[in-house]
Amino acid sequence: MTDAYLAEIGERLDIEFDVDLGELVEGHRVVARGVLNRLGGAELHYELVPAWDSASPPTGWTVIARDDIGTDYGGASGGAIDPPSGPATATHGFLDIGGPIPGEAKVLGLEITTDRPPADYVRRLFVEIATGAVTEERAGT
Repeated sequence: MTDAYLAEIGERLDIEFDVDLGELVEGHRVVARGVLNRLGGAELHYELVPAWDSASPPTGWTVIARDDIGTDYGGASGGAIDPPSGPATATHGFLDIGGPIPGEAKVLGLEITTDRPPADYVRRLFVEIATGAVTEERAGT
């Protein structure tokens, strides 16, 4: 889903990974697919599994970005989701995580908050920007 969406707009993820964050949206798992680093701001691209059946983005979870050089990303400020389209196994969406990631940054931290935390979800991701290698910090650990 994410790859197809990005191919349509002539883009590809700058940092690729594939991490199941847990059931952050009731009845749907959120799978983080990577980050697109645009001049206007970085975006976390994700998929909802099973597919989302509404044109409105799901609510109840947010992401706050930090990096190893102290960049102020200003917090998440919205996003979008692909409109429903027939039977699909997943739906692509993205969250704006703030300003662009500076070239000097080596590690991007993404802190996930949710209104109704499930028992086992990813609270934080630490992403090596150059390689996409991810370290997860799960709730309850």
